[in-house]
Amino acid sequence: DQSGSFVGNTATITQSGGVVGSSSENTATITQEGDENTATIRQSNGTTGAGASTLNTAVVTQTGDFNTATVFQQPGADGASSNNTATIEQTNDDNG
Repeated sequence: DQSGSFVGNTATITQSGGVVGSSSENTATITQEGDENTATIRQSNGTTGAGASTLNTAVVTQTGDFNTATVFQQPGADGASSNNTATIEQTNDDNG
């Protein structure tokens, strides 16, 4: 599990199974209050293997100002991706 709380910064969390592994049952949380607010969460398995990306949870909460959020939940080249959950909550200002 990984989480971060960032004020006025860019936040990125990457959870990966490595080159051939799987990425499963990870939780990533980013909370940002005010200012430019850019958040990215990447949850994926390895880059070449058949590992799965399953049961991952990503949560981004942004309050105030520019508010841009992206969540990627994906398998590698041959893997499966299922039962992942992503929540993005943005309040006030530009909400991208």
